[in-house]
Amino acid sequence: GVLVPIQVTGESVSAAGEPAIVGLPDPAPVPDQGRGDIDAALSAETKADAAAFVAAWAGGDATALAAPGATIPAPSLVGASASLDEWRVTKGDGDQRRALAAITWTLGDAKISSHYAVTITRVEAGDASRWQISSITTTAKDIK
Repeated sequence: GVLVPIQVTGESVSAAGEPAIVGLPDPAPVPDQGRGDIDAALSAETKADAAAFVAAWAGGDATALAAPGATIPAPSLVGASASLDEWRVTKGDGDQRRALAAITWTLGDAKISSHYAVTITRVEAGDASRWQISSITTTAKDIK
């Protein structure tokens, strides 16, 4: 479906952000919109995996690329494709980080750019570890 964030001020209602293509079964809580400091090294390290997730998600199933235990429904868009245009992971400690993604969806001849707030989780197996997407929801256009 398409999600359009709205804002209610008094008795007025207006769009509060860009429309975004989503596959969420229920409205997701909106994360803190503060950008934070960007971790350039982790952004570069995880961008290819994030791009693979986005392509699989648009194709209908990103289960194999999501963090273990994550339930991330895919948008039900036949013939849609998506590409990751921007990817920025915020600095932080621990096994979870916040990221910001700019994604361009293609539906036939139409294109729509959407921005998402993403949570990535470090997954470890033996001596190896990698970051995988554990949640994704729409966000305001604040990737700069």
